[in-house]
Amino acid sequence: EIPSSVTSIDSEVFSSCSSLSEINVQEENKNYSSVNGILFNKEKTKIIKYPAGKKETSYKIPEGVTSIGPSAFSRCSSLSEIKIPEGVTSIGGFAFYGCSGLTIYCRSNSYAKEYAVNNNINYTEINPEITSVTGNAEEWTHKNVTLKVEAKDTMYGLAEEAYSFDGGTTWQKENTKTYSQNTEGIVIKVKAKDGAIATYGETVNITKITKEHIAIGEFIIDKEAK
Repeated sequence: EIPSSVTSIDSEVFSSCSSLSEINVQEENKNYSSVNGILFNKEKTKIIKYPAGKKETSYKIPEGVTSIGPSAFSRCSSLSEIKIPEGVTSIGGFAFYGCSGLTIYCRSNSYAKEYAVNNNINYTEINPEITSVTGNAEEWTHKNVTLKVEAKDTMYGLAEEAYSFDGGTTWQKENTKTYSQNTEGIVIKVKAKDGAIATYGETVNITKITKEHIAIGEFIIDKEAK
């Protein structure tokens, strides 16, 4: 266990510890922390060292991580797959040295993919997906139109506020939005927990809402247009 008094750890300090299966840090330490035996900085935004002796074959880096330190996963021979979130924008030298047979799971436009390509590491792209958008009126109606979005993300799951009907300007928890008047150019997006975004393949145009007002005495009646 790393005591609270430790203020600096060199990136190579665990390089020869092939049997080390966990690294724990005293909670009072102001610079470092650990999660499931993995060493992080205090804020848990950087992975410093994944113990080489861990036997798990897969690992999903938490979505809040933005940096992977030098030699962080070096000689982790048991790892066959690792999921790297969209937010990771820095990967140190020799981060995956000696990880034979490793596949990186990453987002299409991510730094992780770029790193994998540049370092000849196998990779697989996984992105959030919009599977359907339903509810748009196909015939004339005087009623409101409610769009419903079905989406999924098999890597990190969808964010708490995952749905946008205005191209990502605002986000909401509900996967539906109701329109009372015709609206064109609706851009639908969904967001995963790690910030990855998918955009529906086409803009949605609501054009079949129409109302004909008929005045009868003091009353106004909406009549469906023909």
